[in-house]
Amino acid sequence: MKASTHRLLGVVLVILSVSSCAAIGRSAPVPDGVKVENVSIDAILIGESEIPASLTERLQLRNRLADVRKESLVEFMGAKNYRIRSWNREGAGRSASLSQVVYEFPNPDQARSYFVERPYGENFHLVDGLKATIVEDLRGVQADDSNVFCVSSAQLRIPINTCGQWGARLRYKSFVVDLIVRRYVGGGDYASVPVGSFFDYVRLVDDYIAKKIGK
Repeated sequence: MKASTHRLLGVVLVILSVSSCAAIGRSAPVPDGVKVENVSIDAILIGESEIPASLTERLQLRNRLADVRKESLVEFMGAKNYRIRSWNREGAGRSASLSQVVYEFPNPDQARSYFVERPYGENFHLVDGLKATIVEDLRGVQADDSNVFCVSSAQLRIPINTCGQWGARLRYKSFVVDLIVRRYVGGGDYASVPVGSFFDYVRLVDDYIAKKIGK
């Protein structure tokens, strides 16, 4: 009886030992918001080839690509890296300008604090007689935090379908991303940008970034 008990205990200890080793070999679940891999900030910028021709035509983009890299100018807000990629208006007419701005923070908590403090980003001077109106119609974005809004005169009621200055602020882990589409026609006036075209642009970039960071 004692011999059988000793053999049984031995089997149990072996099983526990194997289970412990197997547990050590597995990756522990990663908490939400932790950057699993070191994603370069430049990988977050969407490339010209990623924007379909149909969207380019709807926004009348001229495909003139400009990149801006200024890392030191954003240290005051706690970011460690900063990028802008834009397609600027070229020549006369009502073609749009499209920009993607990316801020990289040391960790997701700092990125979220900045998102909350500056819900409309740094790209619109809302103190100069402008207001931002949050748009709730865009669903299904994969960002951890998001605001989509139209910027217009604070003294006018601008229907969403005639908005000429669109913005979206999105957070993905340690990255805060601003998307801006404007259609400036001169004299302080902006022509309307179709809401569907802007939403398509946001969804396009959102899907692109989500795949890059493994969401």
